[in-house]
Amino acid sequence: AAQRKLVAQLQKQVESGGNPRAVETASPTFGGGGGGDSDRMVSYLEDQVSLLRGDLLKAKEQTSQSISEQESMANTILQLEENIRKKSQESHEQQEYLRTNMEELESHQREVSNLRIELVELRTRL
Repeated sequence: AAQRKLVAQLQKQVESGGNPRAVETASPTFGGGGGGDSDRMVSYLEDQVSLLRGDLLKAKEQTSQSISEQESMANTILQLEENIRKKSQESHEQQEYLRTNMEELESHQREVSNLRIELVELRTRL
């Protein structure tokens, strides 16, 4: 968002002919002199264009870096989501395995209990 704002500001400055660094570079006075004034004016304008190009290149680099970082974060998020999905599936499978084992254990306990009852009945007959 900050980079979009910076790019928008730079675009406005280019469109309006302004430059944030214009304060830093003294604006020459272009009076009614001879040919030297027009040379100074051309030199000044070239400097301003160069500064604007530098600012735009920096903004472009920052934007590219930000996009790269966001893509990296998005990939990390996708990997984390996939890991969560896998762990959730594993957990579900383990719960199902435990439930099945508990049912088997309960069934075996019932069988043992029934066998004990039968054993007691057989002993009493003897």
